[in-house]
Amino acid sequence: MNVRSRGLSESAQIVGRREDVLRLEGDGLKLLKRKILIPNAMLLCKNINTFL
Repeated sequence: MNVRSRGLSESAQIVGRREDVLRLEGDGLKLLKRKILIPNAMLLCKNINTFL
Protein backbone atom coordinates (compact mmCIF):
# COMPACT_ATOMS: atom_id res chain seq x y z
CA MET A 1 0.00 0.00 0.00
CA ASN A 2 1.28 3.42 -0.96
CA VAL A 3 -0.50 6.42 0.56
CA ARG A 4 -0.02 9.90 -0.86
CA SER A 5 -1.37 12.88 1.05
CA ARG A 6 -1.22 16.62 0.39
CA GLY A 7 -2.64 18.38 3.40
CA LEU A 8 -6.13 17.67 4.65
CA SER A 9 -8.01 17.91 1.35
CA GLU A 10 -6.18 15.56 -1.02
CA SER A 11 -5.09 11.94 -0.59
CA ALA A 12 -4.67 8.88 -2.79
CA GLN A 13 -3.95 5.21 -2.12
CA ILE A 14 -2.33 2.73 -4.48
CA VAL A 15 -2.81 -0.88 -3.39
CA GLY A 16 -1.18 -3.89 -4.98
CA ARG A 17 0.63 -7.11 -4.25
CA ARG A 18 4.19 -8.25 -4.67
CA GLU A 19 5.94 -11.36 -5.87
CA ASP A 20 9.38 -11.99 -4.37
CA VAL A 21 12.04 -14.45 -5.46
CA LEU A 22 14.23 -15.46 -2.50
CA ARG A 23 17.39 -17.55 -2.28
CA LEU A 24 18.55 -19.41 0.81
CA GLU A 25 22.18 -18.59 1.56
CA GLY A 26 24.45 -19.44 4.48
CA ASP A 27 23.41 -16.50 6.66
CA GLY A 28 19.69 -16.45 5.73
CA LEU A 29 17.40 -15.49 2.87
CA LYS A 30 18.45 -13.05 0.14
CA LEU A 31 16.02 -11.15 -2.08
CA LEU A 32 16.80 -11.80 -5.74
CA LYS A 33 13.87 -10.14 -7.49
CA ARG A 34 10.69 -8.26 -6.54
CA LYS A 35 7.73 -7.56 -8.82
CA ILE A 36 4.98 -5.13 -7.76
CA LEU A 37 1.57 -5.87 -9.31
CA ILE A 38 -1.04 -3.10 -9.31
CA PRO A 39 -4.49 -4.22 -10.52
CA ASN A 40 -5.47 -0.79 -11.91
CA ALA A 41 -4.97 -0.14 -15.62
CA MET A 42 -4.87 3.60 -14.92
CA LEU A 43 -3.83 5.43 -11.76
CA LEU A 44 -6.26 8.20 -10.84
CA CYS A 45 -3.92 10.27 -8.69
CA LYS A 46 -2.64 13.54 -10.17
CA ASN A 47 1.04 12.64 -10.02
CA ILE A 48 3.25 10.08 -8.37
CA ASN A 49 6.92 10.36 -7.51
CA THR A 50 7.39 7.15 -5.57
CA PHE A 51 9.34 4.18 -6.89
CA LEU A 52 7.36 1.14 -5.79
